[in-house]
Amino acid sequence: MSSNHSLLVEKLSEHVTTRPVDISVPFRNMRSNDSLENWTFVAKEVQESGHPYCSIYRDNWSCTGDYYKRVLKSTPLYNHSFDLNSFPPNSNVYIEGNSYMGQLVSTVVCNTENVLVWLLGSLSSNSLFVKAVDSGVTLVLFSNWKQYPKESLPLLKSMNFVPDYIVRGAKNHDDNPLESANAHRDMYMKAFPNATYVPFMQRHLPSNCHADFKNCGEFLCRLMCSYSR
Repeated sequence: MSSNHSLLVEKLSEHVTTRPVDISVPFRNMRSNDSLENWTFVAKEVQESGHPYCSIYRDNWSCTGDYYKRVLKSTPLYNHSFDLNSFPPNSNVYIEGNSYMGQLVSTVVCNTENVLVWLLGSLSSNSLFVKAVDSGVTLVLFSNWKQYPKESLPLLKSMNFVPDYIVRGAKNHDDNPLESANAHRDMYMKAFPNATYVPFMQRHLPSNCHADFKNCGEFLCRLMCSYSR
C-alpha cells in the first residue's frame, strides 16, 4: 500500500524526534573507546577496502584495523537483489527487534540506491524511517525501541501506516521469548490481517569479525563489524 512519506514523517514527529540524515556523511556521536579514532578515519578504512561508507551504522557495529580491512576485501559487494527495491512497488514494511535486527536492516538500507532516511529518536538511536524513492517502498524500523510493542502499534495506527510486511526480531531481556512472540503475532495480525508476518528471531549474524569497540580482535563479543556492501 503506497504511503505519502511527508505525511507519515509529520505524524511520526508528533510522537518522536525525527531528523533527516545523509547516509554518506557522518552525523552520529562516537563514544569514547580505544579502537575507533573518528568517523572520518572509519570511512577511510572502509573505502580503502573497496566498500562504500554508510553513516547510519553505530560505533559499536564499526571497526578499523588490518584484520577488518582483510575481511572487507574478501567480502563481495552487496547483492542488490536483496535491497528495499526487491519488495513489490509501494510496499509498506514494518520491522522491530533488538540491535542485531537494527544492524541487519541498516545494511539493507545502506545498500539501497536513492533512499530518504530519517533517524527516529536521539543520535544514538537504531530506529529509522526510510523511503526508497525509485520503488516507493516505505520502511519503519523500531530497533531497541523501549515503547514496543505497547506503544508502537498505536503509533502505526495514528500514522495510518498499514504494513504489507511485518518482521519481528528478538527483544533484549525477554524472559519468555516464545510467549511474547506469539502474543506479538496475534496482536499485529489482528490489526493488519492482510500483512505477511515474518518471525525472524535469534542473532542471524556471522562471528568472524567482532565489534563492540574491540577493533576486530579474535575474541567473543556480541556484535559484528558491519560489511557495508
